[in-house]
Amino acid sequence: MIEIRKGQAPAPLEREVFSIRFRDAYFDPLFRVEDQSIARLEEIAWQIYQVGRKAPITQKAGPAMPTRITNCQLNGLPRNCALMKRSGVGLMQKARHGCC
Repeated sequence: MIEIRKGQAPAPLEREVFSIRFRDAYFDPLFRVEDQSIARLEEIAWQIYQVGRKAPITQKAGPAMPTRITNCQLNGLPRNCALMKRSGVGLMQKARHGCC
């Protein structure tokens, strides 16, 4: 039987691999006119990746959120609001959540 290892994060990417993955999104030849801009963005993204900065902008969670969550990523709020709307969460719960 195969034993699955758990709890181990993948090894950090080498700079060259990071570059290849980052630039995959800009493969279309129309992006070539922005190669210098893309290189600047890649350098910023690499610096962020190296320090593991995942949620630079947060806000305090509202009372509707579990107590173990004290800060919410602002980039996740639109997704959370859409999920609340689909699940039929009431207006008061949305207001307590603090996003909609």
